[in-house]
Amino acid sequence: MVKRCVVQFCGNSCYTGHSVHLFPKDPATRRQWVRFVQSKRENFDPPSEKSSAVICEAHFEKDCFTNSFMRDMGFKSKKELKPGAVPTIHPIPTEDQLAKQGSKRLPDVGGGLSAKRPRQSRASAKLEVARVRKHTILIIVTFTGLFNWSINFCEYFT
Repeated sequence: MVKRCVVQFCGNSCYTGHSVHLFPKDPATRRQWVRFVQSKRENFDPPSEKSSAVICEAHFEKDCFTNSFMRDMGFKSKKELKPGAVPTIHPIPTEDQLAKQGSKRLPDVGGGLSAKRPRQSRASAKLEVARVRKHTILIIVTFTGLFNWSINFCEYFT
C-alpha cells in the first residue's frame, strides 16, 4: 500500500521521490502535527498510534532534518527528522484542485498579493525566533572574542 501525504492538496508519496514520515509517538508533537493538517482539512481525524498516516518532507523547513548532508552525498536515502520537528509549510492549491473542492477563488495567503511565501504556524515562528537568538548570541560572542584577540595582538607588537 502506498503511503500518501495526508496534507490537503498534497499527493506526494515515496513513489514521487519524497521522503515520508509517520506521525510521531510523542503526544505533544503529534498534537501539533494533527493541528497542522486540520488547519486546512477540518474533517481530518487524528490517526491512531498504529496508523500509517504520513506527512512528506515538503512540509518541513530544511533545518528540521538531521542528515541532509549525508543524503546529498548519497550515503542515506531517507531524510531523518529532528526530535520535535513540526510541519509548517502548506502547499498552494492549483485552480484544478480548488475546482474539485468547489471553491471559486484562491485562498488569501499574503494580504491579497501573489502567494510566494507559505503561511507560518506559531510553532515554526517560535522555532525561528529561537534560532535567530541563538545565532545572534553566537555572533556577539565571536565578535567579542575577536575584538579581545585583536587588542591583545596589538599590545603584543607595540
